[in-house]
Amino acid sequence: MLSNVDVEKNDFKISIIPQEENEESSFHNPSNFDNSKPPHNGKEITELIVSPDSSYIVTFSSDDSSIAGWPVYENEFGELNYDTECKSENIMQILQMSNNRNVLIKVSKPTLFQKSTYKIIELNPNGKNNIYFVNGNPNIDKGTFVAGTNDLFMVFGVEAVAHLYSNSTGEWKIKKTFKLEILKSNYSISRHNILRLGYFITPEKLFITYGGCNILSQWDIATMTFEKQYFLNVEFDNLHPSNAVKSSLQNNPIIVEQQILFNESKTLMAIYGFSTYNVEHQVVIYSTRSCIRILSAIMDYEAYSVLRLNFFGTNKFDEGLLVRERGIFFVEPSYGFYDLKSDDDANDAHIDIGQLFIHQPDNSNVEAILNKNYNNSVVCCSNGKIIHYDIDKNQLDKCQEDLKLQYRSRPSRIYLLKKIKELFKSIKEKKFSFTQKSYIVHKTNIRWKVFHYSGTGSTHIIAYEGKKKLSDYKFFEPRTGYIYACRPVYNGDLIMITKRGIKIFTFHTNNKKIQMCYFWDNDGWNESWKRSEQLTSDFNLAENNENKEERFFGESAEKELSEMDLLPPLNLERILDEYETSYVSDHERRFIFKELLANYLEDVTTLAEIGEEVLKIAIKKNKGNIVDLVYELVMDYIKKDSGIYMSLLSIITTSLSQLQEHYPEIVKNYMSRTSLILDHDCVEITVSELPPFFGFARDQQIFENNNFYKIYSKIKTFYCNIHDVISSLFSLFGKKSRHKIQNYGRPAVILVVPLPKFASYNTQYNFLKDFIIPESNGFIEQEYHDLYKRWNGEALLHFKWHTFGKYYYYTLWAIFTVFLLIYAIAFTLSENILPENDKRLLLIMVILFGAHQLIVEIRQFIWRPHYYFKDVWNLFDLGACFFPIATSIYWIHFGYNPPKWTISFSILLLYFKFTLFLRIFESYGRYFAIIIGVAYRVFSFLMILFIIIISFAHAFYIILRTQDNLDDSSLNHPTVNNDPNNPWNLADQYYATNPDGTLNPNSNPAFVKQPDENTNMFAWPQTALLAMYILLTGDSSPLQSWTYIKEPFMALLAVLFSFFTVIYLMNLFIGLLSNVIEDYNDRVSYLVQKAKILAEIELFYLLPPQRRWRTWFPDWIYYEAPVDDVRKKIRNIDDHEEDSEFPPIICTKLRNLLDLPKPTDEKDLSNQINIIQDFLEKEFHEFKNEFKH
Repeated sequence: MLSNVDVEKNDFKISIIPQEENEESSFHNPSNFDNSKPPHNGKEITELIVSPDSSYIVTFSSDDSSIAGWPVYENEFGELNYDTECKSENIMQILQMSNNRNVLIKVSKPTLFQKSTYKIIELNPNGKNNIYFVNGNPNIDKGTFVAGTNDLFMVFGVEAVAHLYSNSTGEWKIKKTFKLEILKSNYSISRHNILRLGYFITPEKLFITYGGCNILSQWDIATMTFEKQYFLNVEFDNLHPSNAVKSSLQNNPIIVEQQILFNESKTLMAIYGFSTYNVEHQVVIYSTRSCIRILSAIMDYEAYSVLRLNFFGTNKFDEGLLVRERGIFFVEPSYGFYDLKSDDDANDAHIDIGQLFIHQPDNSNVEAILNKNYNNSVVCCSNGKIIHYDIDKNQLDKCQEDLKLQYRSRPSRIYLLKKIKELFKSIKEKKFSFTQKSYIVHKTNIRWKVFHYSGTGSTHIIAYEGKKKLSDYKFFEPRTGYIYACRPVYNGDLIMITKRGIKIFTFHTNNKKIQMCYFWDNDGWNESWKRSEQLTSDFNLAENNENKEERFFGESAEKELSEMDLLPPLNLERILDEYETSYVSDHERRFIFKELLANYLEDVTTLAEIGEEVLKIAIKKNKGNIVDLVYELVMDYIKKDSGIYMSLLSIITTSLSQLQEHYPEIVKNYMSRTSLILDHDCVEITVSELPPFFGFARDQQIFENNNFYKIYSKIKTFYCNIHDVISSLFSLFGKKSRHKIQNYGRPAVILVVPLPKFASYNTQYNFLKDFIIPESNGFIEQEYHDLYKRWNGEALLHFKWHTFGKYYYYTLWAIFTVFLLIYAIAFTLSENILPENDKRLLLIMVILFGAHQLIVEIRQFIWRPHYYFKDVWNLFDLGACFFPIATSIYWIHFGYNPPKWTISFSILLLYFKFTLFLRIFESYGRYFAIIIGVAYRVFSFLMILFIIIISFAHAFYIILRTQDNLDDSSLNHPTVNNDPNNPWNLADQYYATNPDGTLNPNSNPAFVKQPDENTNMFAWPQTALLAMYILLTGDSSPLQSWTYIKEPFMALLAVLFSFFTVIYLMNLFIGLLSNVIEDYNDRVSYLVQKAKILAEIELFYLLPPQRRWRTWFPDWIYYEAPVDDVRKKIRNIDDHEEDSEFPPIICTKLRNLLDLPKPTDEKDLSNQINIIQDFLEKEFHEFKNEFKH
């Protein structure tokens, strides 16, 4: 049902009211402000918050019930001075502050329904502060000051309303009002029957979800547009923002503390949650680029102890998270995925960071990290004072390196670029003739030996651990002077600047081989490489060298890198071009670029970030093997059921239309193997409250409460009332009741339609451009027959149809019905019944109705001209609006009816189009699908038949045409000649009889029937073609004017046409139709047709903003599948009875829910035995070799 969560009928308006000076209040500003006195009367500071620009600090003392403000100046350290103070016994907590010193606080307000409310304190120097009252319940409602504007943004959870307040005029006024909508058909709302909103708010972003939904949606507060989504793991329940609201609403003694924060470059987002229920500190870090969870930790600390999280960073590319209390320091988690679910795991990530805080007093109790312009400093509270001190950048870098060594992770891209720049500098300073070098990395005990042989141009590197040889690598392009410079880095990797480009090598512990882990060059470097010969003399690298052939290949690259702060990512275009390039050494062939790409994509965070780009480039370059690589990597994560696969599926679905065009077998494979994907948040069997395979979404839509929204709300309410009335009428029938009993209340599991971003639209758009030429998506671009063979496709169409499709479709049908009736009445009723003025009014209405439809048809043609004419139904739509408009304009302009055939044809087209509206119903839609499907399939046969008919028509025309050209006057005036094909000679002739009853053969006929155009249909080419069609139907009347004895060749042609065309081809055509009908007489063809109808509605009847509504076009769609149906399907798959070339992936979690054990697979068992056998043989050989030595 198209309805949002119920709110009050009247708009929910909240005012921010200033406190008058004479108004009785518990807030007091000091009459004579003196900052020489101890702040907070010397009492302990219990809370501290920092402005977004780190220029001001506000402190709160619960013992003194006072607030103080402290300006902070960059690079000025030591004890700070406060410049204002405010006191009230009602202050409970300081929450947020803006850059212009507005502070949002929580104050006590004992009432029947809530115990606290909000106030704003406008802090001014010397204690002259302004107080404002703000309605709202701090336990449920939240607010923040918007970055850039310092407006106040408040979300009111119970009312599902948000307000944006502005103080630009000196008075707080409501600037905008927003309302939250969630479909009532939504599973979670239906099940819980209430909306329990949960949200995080930062000065820039709003993160919103609700109870029962584990999708956290990110919205930009400034523009109120949707940006992205994150998946909240069910294992980390302390992080779900609705749990804190639930605890407050139920007056639960359980305390839930939550925090969300970003690093300075906004590339990482951390969510922290603590609950006294499980006494767990839970931390999850997401990459904001890929929205994937890249680090998680669960730590058991003492109860009621809340951690303080802060990101540290030395520059805009640095990424790190500091959990202060236990000294746990996570650095650059985007290089790998970690789950630290216990104290043992957390201790592995622990390093000593005490040197970072050597200036902090021992008795400090509250602190905050300031990261202004990437200069880290700390403010802490000690004995009622605020102390500001700096953090040593060198110590911070050392801590980062120490932690990375524990993980053996790759160095940061900043660090690598720094080392590469140093190598470039060393290259330019001297003529470099590389022969042999040895490098040792003391921190990892890794030693590299690098050899280059100028005689052969070959290069050789060896890696050692201590004295033990790990591996060697000889797969380099042969060039004299190939190596410019080398240098190892702290984790044991080796940087090489070569003629081919920048290469970084690492020892891969999994396969015990040296492998290239990074490669980069630019176009200039690549062109120099291509022009170089295999063997050349050593290059003179001096800058004054005039021989361009021998200059440093990376000269242009050096200039390019000098302008960068971060090592550029892999050059994917180059790697894919060189993907099949192989190198041979010691009878071993290796594809180094293939290995490089495979190693990169093995890391899930890298796969999530570049997988989509790799797939698009691979499709563009027709690299089917790379397409298979990316696809199989994504499928592997589904098989592992790691919970992270839902963030990876968009890699496939964003390129689904291109895959359907170039690699349809992969699309077929994907649709089949992902047809039983369990919702990762489904942990138990539920009781169905929706029809089977009824799609629903978990997204929310935020509307600005403007005139458009008010009109939309009224229209929506009107449709909902009609829907309720119709539902009530249908419920009176027993059949409907039985249907409800059969489909509701059944055990079900929640499955997911594995097509993220497949049916949604980009939120960045131009209204006018998108209205004229709408942006499409994967759902629009292609016809996916394999999708609609499965429950996923049915759920997708159900969702679209019941969310918006049926309302628009029935409205269009009703409008067209009125259009048809008006036109039929105007041209059917006589002038005696319908006066001229009334007819003119009706025809004007016809023009208006038809013009609306004609505009839609023109937009469809502009959008995809070739696609428009490809669909034959569009021709009916075009004719059904064009001809009625043309005939109506004709009558209005000339004052009399147009030719009757135009009116007749218009009426015919209008009835045809009216009939087409029945396509949406399955009982009718199947036949329409058969009609159009069969027409497409037999079109080639019909063309052959048409050509044959034309050939026979032409042949008959040659032998049966008249000697003289005929016109209308020839048929009106008798013409007597010797032409046997003259219509006057072929017409019926009547003779007078002799008295004895005989005929005189030499006498003239007494009467001759005047011939017409049908007497000799072969006298004209156009009627000859019509005559052949009549003969095709078995009617020989076009040839009855001739005798077969006198015209033997005509008789031969008639026999040939009758046998070859009428008997043979027509019977063949009937048999062909029978076979083709069987192909299209299925539900899939109907669903594909329904998908086209829905696509037309959303592209050409919805406005561009409507196509961005998250409740209508979500990234993810879910559906309930009855347990019995799922069990039956899985059993059929296990027994190999399912008619599918690619069996679906069935996760262990789904089998456990349904109590269906995984069947024993002889092939898997054989593979496991072979793996064990290979392992034992390998271990035996290693033991044997060690024993010999």
